[in-house]
Amino acid sequence: CTVPMLFSAMLVSSMIAMRHNTLGTVAVFRNVAPLITLLIERLFRVPIQVSTETVGSLLLIVVGVIIYHHETLALSFVGLMAICLNMVFAVLERLLQRYLLAQNPVDISKPGMMLLNNGCGLLPNLLLLALYQEPPEWSQRFSDISSMGWLMIVLSCLNGVAISYAGLRVQQLVTATTFMVLTNVNKFIVILFGVVALREALTTFSLCGVILAIGGALLYARARSRLAPTPTPPPSADKEAELK
Repeated sequence: CTVPMLFSAMLVSSMIAMRHNTLGTVAVFRNVAPLITLLIERLFRVPIQVSTETVGSLLLIVVGVIIYHHETLALSFVGLMAICLNMVFAVLERLLQRYLLAQNPVDISKPGMMLLNNGCGLLPNLLLLALYQEPPEWSQRFSDISSMGWLMIVLSCLNGVAISYAGLRVQQLVTATTFMVLTNVNKFIVILFGVVALREALTTFSLCGVILAIGGALLYARARSRLAPTPTPPPSADKEAELK
């Protein structure tokens, strides 16, 4: 149950960090996390290859995030502690999940992992509900939700199930560092979609940050593909005959 507890702690600390910091500050620190994950994977001799290009691409992503959120960067002591805790929980959760999925696989199906991750992770949140005294407010809050609001809630739940399943599948195939890069950079792809498809406003300076962040992710993917071992082709029929 360690992974579900870390998962729950990651979500809760993320909400606290968002409450005491600006969105830009949280985004910048989250994009530093892959560098920490990469360092830990190297220290514990996780089978991952590292090159100057991979580290440089991760730094490029961080620079892009800083440029995009340059106007909203602000930090308080409580916010800094919340962000640091969130990064610790996120890094540990990704590393341990990667270990249990790929390096020392557990005999549990993907739906079973999803149920375990969310079911056990729900228990600490029940304590927080009592601590913040939220249940008495539910009747008023639920009555204020419109039909469109309920539809959005249902769609977000379905989307959460899809993200959970896809996340487990991807985590089994890639390193924890790569998974964190994917998690962070996809937000910038959403931003770019909003600008191109939905005609949302974006300054030239912020657009440069988005391009740098996505470009850094592409460079990281290219560097990882170069470092991937080339599979040995099977021997041809002539060579097999010679061996016989």
